[in-house]
Amino acid sequence: MKKLKITRCHVLLVLIAVSLIGGLAVPALAADPLPSWREGPNKQLIIAFVEKVTAPGSPDFVAPEDRVATFDMDGTVLLEKPAYSLFAFAIPLIKAAAADKPALLERPHVKAIVDGDMKYFAKAGKFGPEGLYATLLETHTGKTEAQYAADARGFLFEQKHPRFQVPYAETVYRPMLEMIRYLKDSGFRVYICSGSDISFIR
Repeated sequence: MKKLKITRCHVLLVLIAVSLIGGLAVPALAADPLPSWREGPNKQLIIAFVEKVTAPGSPDFVAPEDRVATFDMDGTVLLEKPAYSLFAFAIPLIKAAAADKPALLERPHVKAIVDGDMKYFAKAGKFGPEGLYATLLETHTGKTEAQYAADARGFLFEQKHPRFQVPYAETVYRPMLEMIRYLKDSGFRVYICSGSDISFIR
């Protein structure tokens, strides 16, 4: 079986089908393309921008093949507090792995996770050999892509957010999903930028 090749987590630009984010359906483009948005200048500016760049003959017209929009995921499309969904998924697995194999606690970055010492990573950083992302890899290496994707999907749709008590897959911002759908329906290619890996975006 094909093994999941994992390096340190890095920024991904992923072309997504918005209907898959969070498992939430967003209404198709209607009379009001942004029904969850408050009436006001921000909403008006978004609609005015889309209309002028998609109207043939407009001096601001943008050809469909050149229409591109990018969004950050964590904190923009998906809730990021009290921790990124990827971290909430991985940290319990790291603790379980350390309980099963105490020798892992000899690694300072693993011990920091088990002890809840997030200040350690303020010094170690995110991307170093003992940084936060390297620690997250402890739960992933050796799994097949299918196994990891199944684990991630199980977490997103079964594990509940500690504050809102709904599955993590539902902790999305509906107004942002509406705007993404509006742009897609208006001929834009939409990309999501995230430090999480692809299984947490699709």
